[in-house]
Amino acid sequence: AKTKFPEIEKKSKEAVADLNNYAAIDKVISENGIVLSKKLSELSKDDLKGVRVEDDKFTGISFLTPNRFGTSKYAYLSIKEGILNMRLVMEYSGYNWIFFDKVIVLYNGKKIEYNAGKTETYVGKGYVTETSDVKCSPEMIEALREIINTEKVDVRLSGDSKVDDFELSDKTKKNLKQTLELYDKLKK
Repeated sequence: AKTKFPEIEKKSKEAVADLNNYAAIDKVISENGIVLSKKLSELSKDDLKGVRVEDDKFTGISFLTPNRFGTSKYAYLSIKEGILNMRLVMEYSGYNWIFFDKVIVLYNGKKIEYNAGKTETYVGKGYVTETSDVKCSPEMIEALREIINTEKVDVRLSGDSKVDDFELSDKTKKNLKQTLELYDKLKK
């Protein structure tokens, strides 16, 4: 229907189209587990206390690593183009290769497994180190929220024919807690 005000009608149609586009973007974001990040400048000095911030000018990624407390199992955050990710690092050091490709965690009668991805390896004098660095899924983040408050958490790094079993240390749980708190402060 024609109106007396064609310019208002045109602007109204544009506004409805914009709203539909925003709704489509929100749907893509939620379906893909994308988390938008606030700017680091929006956090206080206290929010970043004990957090190492590194900016890689070549990739445009900011890395935020809360105090690792001397542990080789820890979480950190990355931000690129306003998208926030939590990453989890697991490391094995020993005399034998295990070539781990899966991580299994037992806590509160529950179990979570995830693919360790491509592990980095290092050979030293008499020992080897294998390190996995993976992006946390929304399910992993929810499991971590429970793990930080669980007294006994057992972890298995599972490889070709060997495994490494250990209990998650309080130091690691402390890092996970700080990382989750920072993650929550940065989420839009």
